[in-house]
Amino acid sequence: MVCFIKRILNKIQSINNIDNIIFKACILGISLIVCIQIFLANNAVKSIIGSNNSNIIPMEVSDINNPRGWVEIKIDKFDRYKNLPILKNGEITEDYIINDDILKIVVFNGDVIEAYGLNYNEGINIQVYDTSDNIISPEKGEKFKINNNIIYLFQTIINQSLEVDG
Repeated sequence: MVCFIKRILNKIQSINNIDNIIFKACILGISLIVCIQIFLANNAVKSIIGSNNSNIIPMEVSDINNPRGWVEIKIDKFDRYKNLPILKNGEITEDYIINDDILKIVVFNGDVIEAYGLNYNEGINIQVYDTSDNIISPEKGEKFKINNNIIYLFQTIINQSLEVDG
């Protein structure tokens, strides 16, 4: 019986040793994760784009990660509807250029463009007038009509292998 008790005590001791090793490994792992988070939280991690170190751009802003293009939309009777709010990813944007009653909007892959027409009771016609060469969707000539609502115009799909200027 004494041998049996000694064997059980040896097994318990080896289990305690394994538990101690696992516990120490967990503490070390959690400590490393906390240290890495503190190091990365200072926004010093930037991607260097360009030929010199003075041109530092975060990756989420760079065109390498998210290529951009442009879409021109034409609003019929623009003088009457020039204050029609355009939504980009659900937020009203005025980040566009107006030239000859055509709105030129810079877009990134996946941007959703909508028009907020709740303040207008009459129908408003909108057309995709032109796009940059790297835009797959929307297509040139697509037409939309607003009738006192918020209308989903399109979600941009960009050919990531093509670059565009302007």
